[in-house]
Amino acid sequence: MKKIFHFLIAAAGIVAIAAACNKAEAPVPGESTIHFTIRTAQPEVKTYITPGEASGKYVANWDADDKIAVFTGEIKSGTTPSGTLTNTSGAGPTAVFDGEAASGSGKLVAVYPSSRVYGGTSEGLVSMDAKIAQKPTATSFDHEADILASQEVSYTVSEAASEIDDFNFARMVSIVKVNLLGEFAAGETVEKLTFKTTETILSGRFQLDVAAGNLVRLSSTVTGISAEPTETVTIGGSANTVWLTAAPTTIPAGEKITFEIKTGKYNISKEIELQQAMTLPIGEIATVNLTINEEDCSAVVEKDYTGDWIIYSRSNEKDWAALFFGSNNSGDNNLKGVEVLYDAENHQIEPTPVTAGIKMHLEKQTTGDYEGLYTIKDIRGNYLYSATEDGSTSNYLKGKTELVAASYWDVSEDSDGNFDIVATKAPSTHNVIRFNYNSGSPLFSSYEVGKQGPVMLLPWEYVKDSDTPKFNATLVGDSSVPANTTEVQIDIESNVDWTVSCSDGVTADPASGHGYGSVTVSFPRNTGSAEVERSIIVSTASTEVSVSEYGFVVTQGVLAEGINVGDRLWGENWIGGAAGQTPSAYQASGNATTVVFGGSAVTYAQSGSGVKLYNDTVPLGTGSSNVLNLMLPKGGGWWTISGIPCKGVKAAKMTLHSNYSNANGAALTSSTTGVTISNYVRETTQSAYGKNIYIKTWDITFSDSAALETFELKFTNSVSDTNARLWDMYIEVTSIF
Repeated sequence: MKKIFHFLIAAAGIVAIAAACNKAEAPVPGESTIHFTIRTAQPEVKTYITPGEASGKYVANWDADDKIAVFTGEIKSGTTPSGTLTNTSGAGPTAVFDGEAASGSGKLVAVYPSSRVYGGTSEGLVSMDAKIAQKPTATSFDHEADILASQEVSYTVSEAASEIDDFNFARMVSIVKVNLLGEFAAGETVEKLTFKTTETILSGRFQLDVAAGNLVRLSSTVTGISAEPTETVTIGGSANTVWLTAAPTTIPAGEKITFEIKTGKYNISKEIELQQAMTLPIGEIATVNLTINEEDCSAVVEKDYTGDWIIYSRSNEKDWAALFFGSNNSGDNNLKGVEVLYDAENHQIEPTPVTAGIKMHLEKQTTGDYEGLYTIKDIRGNYLYSATEDGSTSNYLKGKTELVAASYWDVSEDSDGNFDIVATKAPSTHNVIRFNYNSGSPLFSSYEVGKQGPVMLLPWEYVKDSDTPKFNATLVGDSSVPANTTEVQIDIESNVDWTVSCSDGVTADPASGHGYGSVTVSFPRNTGSAEVERSIIVSTASTEVSVSEYGFVVTQGVLAEGINVGDRLWGENWIGGAAGQTPSAYQASGNATTVVFGGSAVTYAQSGSGVKLYNDTVPLGTGSSNVLNLMLPKGGGWWTISGIPCKGVKAAKMTLHSNYSNANGAALTSSTTGVTISNYVRETTQSAYGKNIYIKTWDITFSDSAALETFELKFTNSVSDTNARLWDMYIEVTSIF
């Protein structure tokens, strides 16, 4: 029996309950964890959805190992669950949830399922990602597509444990029951059903006021949901129902809704213009009786997509194509989207230096475990795969030369001309190729169904090729490069065959080709004391072009001032210091362990009576191990480091450890002309004593480091509520001139 969760329908919202607890002690904020045992209430008469008695009643059923996320403190932006509790009582109409959660305020709320929690918002809401591609049975919706919110209860603690009885949940989704009727396609087994609207949001990211039991809003615009039944559902049969969950909403009269159904024999599409509003009630069933007629059905024509294609999307009034794996400067977790000039009316794409890199080869598998699925290979021989193969639930699309289970894709076209490209063997639902405009840094990656923008496949033949032979090669950028540069790019505009030859130690990828393309020329870093010249020749055997050979010489400079990538310009961990010392007194003590590149001297200065060293447990939480740290008092305490060497440095990264999460608790600035500080990032880890430690980084760039010998940094605590503690900090070189 697949789950349906217990919920209550009441005009005033969630019914209040009494929480039965043990000895009445208030929880102590700051204690590491409390062991919670939560028992759900008995099921009500009218719950959903697995049919039980012949009278038509329904019984609630929890699954073994179901997990709920609990929140025991204030919910705000970035809040994560205080803990995850697991059903330890097995499948049944009630459940006992057990586990550890952080101590909080004495109030508790919970949501199901824990796996779909995104986090808190600044308004005290909990964001949860709805499941868009669902897997219902023949008699119930997909239990992982449920979203439940508990009422708020008070709890007390005895010996670091708390028990709560009669715990109730309310369902935050609507249940859509689609009964498939009609004689023409009777007996056809449903492989997939998609429910779409033209405007009304059906799913996305739910933002819940959990304590009030209200869905406040959806923060994304998903207008289509789908179901692939895990049990046999047939049109017009005894089991003819497809179950879905959707956002509770009202689809207004006049809007068109569409149901698309795929069976072994037919592609079915039925569009309905609503004559009256259609309500999807929260926590209840909306029934749709859908009669399939002959005019709704078209015979399935099995299409073979083997060949060369372009993965394409249109967004922000521009046309985009997926470039080969490894071309994205922001990292190799997705495929870079490049703009192409697409004439849709004439089915032509204007060739440019990048178009050779957008060709993808699809190959249908005809035997074995992956029969009927496709591999997708880029021009560099990388097979695209959904990176969930690596155990990640992130939205990653990667490539490698060997095949894995997630390298095999189901490819199909819908009625709108968009393509579903799904890694059906990937172990996660983040397995569909979609387009993300990404604030002007477009990319193609692997998302859940319905997330981000749709994609299409365009035939490679759309890239037009002039009949007049032409051949031209251009070096991108300067021919004089820094010693640390190890590759350059040559763009080729051509419709003839060409080859690339290089001097010793230099390689070209690709080394030959036809048509437009970009060649990456690679060579080793220059570690010597003299400049090095790297030679590249691009040529064609064609006798019909005006120039058949282009030669380039790239000159690498020498390393600057002995500073190299990875060198540490400055570092401080306060070892050798004593409690009560100011930074300047610590520096003058003779016991300082400050690290400075080349043994140079730096100068410390500070302002504020509380800017001094502490030797205590505060940064790490309750425990026996002290740590030397610098306190910047709230309200403007600051500390400067002057004289940090930087000659020849182009960019570096500043890293420090702190007990305070706010960026302004240790705001980093510089008064040195030509120094820019940007890209603040904060990561969170925990000490051995359960205290959050924040690892903060900044990027430091230098506009003219050749003329700049040293620079100055300043840390300021500009917040008014908390003192900040700083320790284990350093600057490492990431790039040189």
